[in-house]
Amino acid sequence: MASADHAAHRRTDPDRVYRTLLITAVVSVVIGAICVRLKEIYFAFVTLAFQMLIHSAILSWVSLTGGDQVYAAVFAPGVSRRRLSNHNTSTS
Repeated sequence: MASADHAAHRRTDPDRVYRTLLITAVVSVVIGAICVRLKEIYFAFVTLAFQMLIHSAILSWVSLTGGDQVYAAVFAPGVSRRRLSNHNTSTS
């Protein structure tokens, strides 16, 4: 029973994929419209600033994205988010 629940939880909903693609496209167009007006080093600065802003939002918005714990779950499927968040990092 537990493995069936786990498999159902891991299944990808196609609507989520489409919504993610749509949101990504809209955000990319808005950021691109702002960045494309700049030249030389200013283009690089603003592009990097947007990247850092989005990266920080993804890591900070734990309720939506899973924060930095999701990276370990993607690359190590046998490790759950709960187990990672309860990991004791103190050196005793």
